[in-house]
Amino acid sequence: MSIGGRIPRAGCGARGSGRHGPRGRAVPADELDDAVDGLVRDLLANSPGSLAAYKDLYREALERPLGDGLAYEAATTYRIPDTVERLSGFGS
Repeated sequence: MSIGGRIPRAGCGARGSGRHGPRGRAVPADELDDAVDGLVRDLLANSPGSLAAYKDLYREALERPLGDGLAYEAATTYRIPDTVERLSGFGS
């Protein structure tokens, strides 16, 4: 969800949360190509800087216990060139 899924609205509950992203999503075999294409489109819609930051966080998380990985995430900052532009799009 962090790099390609949709963020659910607060209070959507467990039943509705599957509509908002790829986590735990199953599709019939004949719809798999379209589902993968959609996920790839969502990933490519992110900025390269954001994707690089996520990749670093995931790589570090795989090599650390959960608590250490979360501490790394909290202590790490990234300079992503289009941050201001992307944040200005929220709420419009």
